[in-house]
Amino acid sequence: LFLTPFVVSFLFRKLSYENSVSVLALITLVPVIFAVLATNYPDIKLGFEVSTAARLLINPVVIVGALALFCYISLEMSFSNWIPSFGKEVITGVKPDAEAGAVDASAQRMLAAFAVGMMVGRLITSQIPTIQEYGTWFIAGAALIATVVIFVMTTTKSVSMAWLLAALAGFFFGPLFPTAVGVTFDKHPENMGTVFGIIFAVGLLGAVIVPKAIGNLAKGSTIQKSLKLLVPLSIILIVLAIILGVL
Repeated sequence: LFLTPFVVSFLFRKLSYENSVSVLALITLVPVIFAVLATNYPDIKLGFEVSTAARLLINPVVIVGALALFCYISLEMSFSNWIPSFGKEVITGVKPDAEAGAVDASAQRMLAAFAVGMMVGRLITSQIPTIQEYGTWFIAGAALIATVVIFVMTTTKSVSMAWLLAALAGFFFGPLFPTAVGVTFDKHPENMGTVFGIIFAVGLLGAVIVPKAIGNLAKGSTIQKSLKLLVPLSIILIVLAIILGVL
């Protein structure tokens, strides 16, 4: 998420769109080489168990944790898809005569600011000694601040502010994933692998469904105005975090 925008912005300046995508496709094959050549894999003590999953599917903590990840991953994927377009819209509004390739490259790099914010947010959160105990309240508070960031993003006309908001969005949204997983694990330490399999699968379902649905709802509107469509997900995430803390 951090490096790809730089690679894309470089390729867009040097190659056609089709050739740039082809180069990215080749890059994605590199990890496959290491996977094929690998011979030893670590033993997983707490792996996924189907019999345990059937029982945990009706557990309230697992259900709420899964729905929280559904909302979070939906938000992260939507931001990852929309931030370059958001950046392009703001930059074009300020500099309508700017060269198209330069605008695209700068907008792609704005996604890197989102990634940096996410990494910094997760590193700082990992150093909070009481994060396990008060994790659900942290999720609710961070999601609330992120909601305010979204509202500011819908109205900003400044390029520098757009960069800052992209970084802040990553900073406050980023820690929510590991925190939600950790809090859910804490309530089911004996079935960590199975719990993760369930909640992550539901979370990924959000990545498949929600960005497309929001994209359909946003037709005919600007990217900035369409960002408001993410607010209901943030609010639901806040409510789910509070419920998870009570369970």
